[in-house]
Amino acid sequence: FNLYGAKAGVYVPLSVGQGPVFGVLTFAAMQKERDWSEKVVKGFLLLAQVFANALARQKTEMALRESEARLILATDAAETGLWNMNIDTGSVWVSGKTRDLFHFHPDEQLTEESFLKVIHPDDHERVNDTVQHAIQSGENFQCEYKIILPDGKIRWIAARGKRHNGSDGGLGFLMGVSSDITERKQFDVPIASFQ
Repeated sequence: FNLYGAKAGVYVPLSVGQGPVFGVLTFAAMQKERDWSEKVVKGFLLLAQVFANALARQKTEMALRESEARLILATDAAETGLWNMNIDTGSVWVSGKTRDLFHFHPDEQLTEESFLKVIHPDDHERVNDTVQHAIQSGENFQCEYKIILPDGKIRWIAARGKRHNGSDGGLGFLMGVSSDITERKQFDVPIASFQ
């Protein structure tokens, strides 16, 4: 700032909490020397804190998007769909691959009921009991079941998941993965058939 003829300045380091300093916010008087009042300096500190938090949030959001993209790439490559059900509301978020597996419309708002509707009647009660047990116990779950697609075809799905407690004291979320195991099931031959 001396090179530009600054006569007075306030230099506030940018950091969040006890984290490292990652920048500096500066305020300069160019025309004459100036004594900055305590009130003005406190205002500068508050402004610097707002900037620091916004920059840190932007960096965190970018890291989250990158992590999410890597996760989606990995699950897509593994032909696996992700899902997350809010236990208190029954609303469900799913990855694109999950929508593909279950033939859900891209804009369809999904709920627990959306999944139960496509489960084959022979497996409906067993899957529902498994999910309810996982919600109540917090234990991991895994199950294999059939679904009926809109065209009437039957596909086999393997699902794994676990309940994660909510930060607000609610039951939280049931999160998991689903994959189509129809090909594997087609090659499952009962042992009794060889006798």
